[in-house]
Amino acid sequence: MQNSILQEKDDLLQNQLEWLAEKEQIRKMNHLEKDVLKINAGGTIILTSIRVLTSVPLSKLDKVFSGKLTELKRIDDAIFLDRNGKIFEAMIDYLRDERVKMPRFSELNDQIRFTNELKFWGMAPYFT
Repeated sequence: MQNSILQEKDDLLQNQLEWLAEKEQIRKMNHLEKDVLKINAGGTIILTSIRVLTSVPLSKLDKVFSGKLTELKRIDDAIFLDRNGKIFEAMIDYLRDERVKMPRFSELNDQIRFTNELKFWGMAPYFT
């Protein structure tokens, strides 16, 4: 009888260890999902990380996506931003590349829109 109780205790401890390991895996997966955001910018769907969105400290983009400013509007499973999708996506690419290289546009108006987008999000000092 003593042996069966010890065996049962060992089995319970093993189950607990397996459960804790699975719980940790789920926690890590949830953290990864929270780090990636789906954004609908004027109908253009963009997947990006919070790290990219908050990469310019004190910018409006940083404040919005770090939760310091305004609540975000969601449509379906995406955060909706009433912005020009093509230009916003170019800005995200610019941020992903750590603001090293300005994007080139075939139309001058798009270049002006891009500059205005940076100004809108409070990143003007980063491109002068």
